[in-house]
Amino acid sequence: MEIGSHNSWTFLTPRRWWQRLLSFTARCQRVDIATQYELWGVRCFDLRIRFDKDGRMIVAHGMFEYDINEARLLADLRYINNRGDCWVRVLNEVRT
Repeated sequence: MEIGSHNSWTFLTPRRWWQRLLSFTARCQRVDIATQYELWGVRCFDLRIRFDKDGRMIVAHGMFEYDINEARLLADLRYINNRGDCWVRVLNEVRT
């Protein structure tokens, strides 16, 4: 059985000031991806994304959006891929 983390990227800083005030309600993880892998043995990661009106990808959890640029997200995904023993579940976090 593999260990997984729920909303794996919620250790990031929320994008909006009001989200920072309420981040304790949406934060599922407190440490970065490498720490989740190395110290906690996480092998299944949960990535939730949505796209803004300009088509840019945003890491999200419900109404919360997290501050990460594409280069950093790709670096995290490369890190996971290079381990060779991980899974990433990607969900389109749609708000209607």
